[in-house]
Amino acid sequence: MKTILFLLLLSSICFSQVPRSALPYGAKADEKLTVTVHPGVELLSIIQYLAGHAGPGASPYRTAVRAHFAQFRNHPAVLFLFNSDARFGYDLPELGWCFDHPLHPTSFTIPDSTYWLNNFSRSDLTRYLTLCIDFAQQSQFAAFYQSHQADYDRWGQAYRRQVDSAGVVQKLESFFHQPTASRWYICLDPLNSAGAHAIMTKTLSPTYGQYIVYQQGYWNRQAKPTIDPTFEADVYNLVWHEGSHVYTNPIQQAYRAQIDSLSYLMRPNELLSRQNITDWPHFVDESLVRAIATALSRAYRSPQQAQQRLVAEQRSGFVYTDQLAQLILEDYIQTRTYSSFAAYFPILLKKWARLKPEVIN
Repeated sequence: MKTILFLLLLSSICFSQVPRSALPYGAKADEKLTVTVHPGVELLSIIQYLAGHAGPGASPYRTAVRAHFAQFRNHPAVLFLFNSDARFGYDLPELGWCFDHPLHPTSFTIPDSTYWLNNFSRSDLTRYLTLCIDFAQQSQFAAFYQSHQADYDRWGQAYRRQVDSAGVVQKLESFFHQPTASRWYICLDPLNSAGAHAIMTKTLSPTYGQYIVYQQGYWNRQAKPTIDPTFEADVYNLVWHEGSHVYTNPIQQAYRAQIDSLSYLMRPNELLSRQNITDWPHFVDESLVRAIATALSRAYRSPQQAQQRLVAEQRSGFVYTDQLAQLILEDYIQTRTYSSFAAYFPILLKKWARLKPEVIN
C-alpha cells in the first residue's frame, strides 16, 4: 500500500511565496487544500475505462463519457491497455501527473524511480503516454473536460465542506505544533467507484513535491444512471493518518538508528503481509500514524468512534496501536508537557521498547 499523503501549512507560512510554475492544475497560490478532477488523471481514467478495465458504476457522468468517447474505443492508446498483460488497477491514471500540461498534453517526463517501471518497460510506458497524448488531441478531450467544469467544481466544493466542517486539519496542526510546507490536492476520480490511494508526487512529479496528493474514488451505494457520483471519505482518518506521515517521516529519519535497534519488536503476520508490510521501518511508519489517528479519535471523537478506529487498525495487523495511542493521549495530548511531537517522540520510542504485542483475535 502506498503511503505518504497529506498536507498542512500553518497560517504563519506565506502562500504567495510558492511560484505559480509550481502550482498543479486547478490550484491557487493562496489555498492549502485543492479538491478537483485533475485533467491528466481523468484523461488516463477515460482511456482505461474504454479499455474495459474494472468499469465504474453508473452515473450521468459515465453516460456522458460513453457518448463523447465511444467512437475512440479502438484508438491505439485504448488497445494498448486492452492487450496489455501488465498488472494495474485504479492507480495507473496517476501517471497523468507526468504530463507537461495536463489539459493539453504535448510531452511528459517519466521519473527513474516510478513504481510503474516494475509493471511496464520504460519503452512501453513511453509508448503508452505518447499514445495518450494523441488520444487527447484526436478525441478533443480538453473540450469535454471544460464542458464538465461545473460538475467538477460542485463535487470539489462538497468534498471541501466535509474536510473543513470537521476541523480535522486544525486539530492535526495543533497536535504536532510545528509547520510543514506541504499542501493537499485531492484528485476526485469520477470513473473510479472502487478505490482510493496516495499519489507520490515527490517521485512521480517532483515539480509538485510540496503537494501531498490523494486520488479519491466515489462511493455511491446504489449507482444509477440518474445519480451523480458522491465523493465521501472518512476525513478524520484520511487527514489524521495521511497527514501524520508528512510530520513523522523527518522525525523517523532523525531517530533511524534508535528505531532500527528495536526491530526485534516486529511480529510478522498474514494481515500485514497482505498489505506488503514486511519490514520493520515500514511497520513503524504505519504503526505510528495509526496510533496518532487513534489517539486523536479518543481526544476529539466519541468513545464508539474511537473504538471503531482501534478495531480497524487491529484487524489490519497493527498489534501496538492500542498501547501506543494511549501513551500518546496520556503523555502528550493531555499533559501538554512537550513543546512538539518531535520533542516527545524519543520518549515514546523508549516506552515502545517495553511494550508487548497484542494478540489479534
